[in-house]
Amino acid sequence: ANTSVTVHPQPVAGYSANTTEQCHKGHIFLLNDTSVVSTGNINTRSWTLGDGNLSALQSINKTYAFSGTYPVTLVVTSDKGCKDSTGKILRVNPHPQTLFNVSNNTQCLIGNAFTFTNQSILPGGIIQGYKWQFGNGDSSNVSAPVYQYPSAGNYTVQLVATSSKNCSDTLVKSVRINPHPAKPVISRNLFVLSSSTAPSYQWLLNNNSISGATTKDYTVTANGYYQVLVTDTTTCSSRSDSVAVLNVGTNELLSENIHLYPNPNNGTFTLELPPSNQPYRVEIFNTNGQVVYSTLTDETVVTPNKQLKKGVYLLRIIHAHESKVVKVVVE
Repeated sequence: ANTSVTVHPQPVAGYSANTTEQCHKGHIFLLNDTSVVSTGNINTRSWTLGDGNLSALQSINKTYAFSGTYPVTLVVTSDKGCKDSTGKILRVNPHPQTLFNVSNNTQCLIGNAFTFTNQSILPGGIIQGYKWQFGNGDSSNVSAPVYQYPSAGNYTVQLVATSSKNCSDTLVKSVRINPHPAKPVISRNLFVLSSSTAPSYQWLLNNNSISGATTKDYTVTANGYYQVLVTDTTTCSSRSDSVAVLNVGTNELLSENIHLYPNPNNGTFTLELPPSNQPYRVEIFNTNGQVVYSTLTDETVVTPNKQLKKGVYLLRIIHAHESKVVKVVVE
């Protein structure tokens, strides 16, 4: 007897993927069953997606929760029960985690220097390169730059870290560069120096700060070069040009034959002058530069008849072509 045997064709399993390797951020694998069978139809499909998930669809849009390597297998069965399988390896590459700190994100224009500390990481991978954008068209490829801005303003700093698999991550931070206040101008009224208006002041003598000299006006008590440093509400400052002040003395700088006592005093004091064939001009100024007492005398002992109020005064002695100034304190 003859026996008839039917051999059904085996399907040929296959599927397409838009790509087999992607970066994790925004990735999506487009998988499409391309299996064929010479006669009959593909009846069922069974996808094993490598992360514990299964599917029976013809086309799949697949994403993965984590980076890694995922074997994806497709088993197809024809309407005659014949099977075939195929597989691919899908790779999801990790992104760097871009991290950086800036030493001080608000600085004054003059002398600004922003130090950027790069703390980017890529566990299990290699960061291939960095790209800094400083918000003004300048950029850098070094890992941890120090950057100085040429002009004041608000800037957005961007760091892009890229892995050896060309996966990247971006972090953005803001920095601010404050302008400096206008350069102060010093005006002078005798021995009183006045600054142009600013939120705060610091007077300097020969580049050294004068203790307690923090008001708009300052009465000079010594020879030298005076400047004023003004600071605005953002703590940025500007310094004036120097003003030279000469012919200012203190008690110790006066001639040994000139004596003023007591000092400090209660508003009455005595000034002893050496004998001379020329008169002395004696003047007293308040801190506003106003003359509160003036006399021309040939006497060698002068007791000003003006009762002075509490405060600091400057007494100037003019003799021939010389002058001396001494500070008088009334308590």
